[in-house]
Amino acid sequence: MRFDKSARTIKMECWPRNVDVSDPNAKQHEGWPKTILQIDNYGREAVAWLPEITVVGATNPVVKISDEATGEVVYTLRMNGSTFRPKVFVDSLYTVELSAEGKSTLVAKGVPSNRNADSGMMPIDFGKKTTQVTSGTIQVDIQFNGKIVVNGKEMTIPYFEDLLSQSNAPKVNIRVNPNATMEHLTRIMKVLENHTTTVSVLTQPKQ
Repeated sequence: MRFDKSARTIKMECWPRNVDVSDPNAKQHEGWPKTILQIDNYGREAVAWLPEITVVGATNPVVKISDEATGEVVYTLRMNGSTFRPKVFVDSLYTVELSAEGKSTLVAKGVPSNRNADSGMMPIDFGKKTTQVTSGTIQVDIQFNGKIVVNGKEMTIPYFEDLLSQSNAPKVNIRVNPNATMEHLTRIMKVLENHTTTVSVLTQPKQ
């Protein structure tokens, strides 16, 4: 068995007994050798796909796919290059974690599966400040003092902008504390106006 680390291939050989494999005229059994790709080594047939991961700022990061319904890790592998479209085996929401040497681990939660293999893009930039990448619905809570909580985590407006720059979330839900002001909501809407996403304001602030 021969491993080509650069090509990410596995070459399997099968020689007849007592053959001198160093002889250039020696032949393997009919149909051999066989070569497969690294990803072929986990040959389960895909039921659905996640958005294609496109990475900037890291080389061959490790990607881990976890099913949020069960909490189980589906698989972990090192990417070969800067793009990878994860296959999955049940329709669900998934957590995608990417890690690279000397970099913060980036996490995308709520990534929906899609039966269409061409299921969109998930840009990942290891040069950004945030370590939370969002692909599902983003929940924004505006508190009475104007602070914002995004998916349960308090953050500043610049941090929220950074999060959105790495997001392909199709929807943003906004809940506003009744004691917040319209100015607080306006600040959030200003951030969102440059992003292609559906925005729903579930509660309104006081005027």
